[in-house]
Amino acid sequence: MQDKLIKLSKFLESNGYLKESEYLKSIMNESNLNKSADSTGKIVSILGIPKPIAKAIQDRFGSISFMIASWMKDYYSWRPGRWWDDLGSFSRPNMGEYLKFFEATTKPMEEYLVWLKKNGYSSDRTTTPEEDRRLIQSEITDMLFKDSFFKTTLISAVMNTNFDIRPYKNLNFDEALNYFNTKKLGDPNSIVEEYEDGWRWVDAGSKCELVGSELANCGSVGVMSDDPDRTMLVLLNPQLTPKVVATYSPNQKRISQVQGRGSTEPDSAYYDYILRLSKKLNAPLLERRLDGKNFKIWLYVATESEPELFNAGYFNNIYKFTMPDGRVWYSDSNYFIEESNLFMAADILAQDEEVQKNIQKLREMNNLPEDIDKYHSVLAFGDAYDHVLKGKMPEDWRLGQGRFEDLYQIPKIQRF
Repeated sequence: MQDKLIKLSKFLESNGYLKESEYLKSIMNESNLNKSADSTGKIVSILGIPKPIAKAIQDRFGSISFMIASWMKDYYSWRPGRWWDDLGSFSRPNMGEYLKFFEATTKPMEEYLVWLKKNGYSSDRTTTPEEDRRLIQSEITDMLFKDSFFKTTLISAVMNTNFDIRPYKNLNFDEALNYFNTKKLGDPNSIVEEYEDGWRWVDAGSKCELVGSELANCGSVGVMSDDPDRTMLVLLNPQLTPKVVATYSPNQKRISQVQGRGSTEPDSAYYDYILRLSKKLNAPLLERRLDGKNFKIWLYVATESEPELFNAGYFNNIYKFTMPDGRVWYSDSNYFIEESNLFMAADILAQDEEVQKNIQKLREMNNLPEDIDKYHSVLAFGDAYDHVLKGKMPEDWRLGQGRFEDLYQIPKIQRF
């Protein structure tokens, strides 16, 4: 009906019937105002949301404002009572204080001035309560739309894209958000690389609450990279369940922050997928930012020699692996030491009084157990005890990553 009235108004105007056209427009405007007032009233009366917030939502979302307000109430269901009062809690005044100010502007002038004085505001006013009320409404609106609810992926899409709201109309907010993110992850257009076994990497954008929930992390790229176009790549199994998340920086051509559940290192079962992604995007893995120590070591050793945890340390874990030539190595991901050299160095340090005094201080400062494994004195402190070991160890007994690569001539793309 509204579209037909608009067409009729344009027809009247184009044919010189200006008064008739203006009259028709006034009827439509009045009708829209009545609808707006009705929606605002429903938000206030049914949802119990204060009128200034209801008005801001109505003005921004129009015909779907009641649904958005309902979802916002769902979003804050964990907060008892007047959940809106704490919006903008890092600001002063916060939303609750603004709403009190707004309510005061509805009082007669004398009562308003008394309220101002009582609450520490200047009662020497050059503006009317109505003018102050408009200003406060503007501040409330500005604060409202900075709230985290409006930064969720679903609401951001509603606000900033040509969004089809129809599939969501009978869902509460959690259901709607889950449906939106599931659809997003399953979108064929989001696939970065797909494999014959049904696994795939998808581009989840800068934020995805479903990924955060499934992998017990923040579900966003946050400050994982300084690339303005950084995005979150997610490894999904055939059932579209997230298993690994990585930050991709397209302008810098690198992959970093590769993590499994709870921001831990990825399971070894996913290592090949990670490296295949690196090859697909021609983006090196920034190892220094990879969380998994085991994964970092795995990059440097042969496929058949997957590292095993040798000892959990108070700084770094130590991993053990065997190279194709049969030599056994140990590493904390920073240094690589052959087995005989590790044991020899550990025995030397264990007999040095200076080293033992330093370790004792560490125990006392960090409340560490008495039975700290002696091998960590070699690996965890790097070259801190070189002066003790000098002349007592073979040359090149401890190798850094680059030297270890050179020794075994391991190319960066060995596993692709």
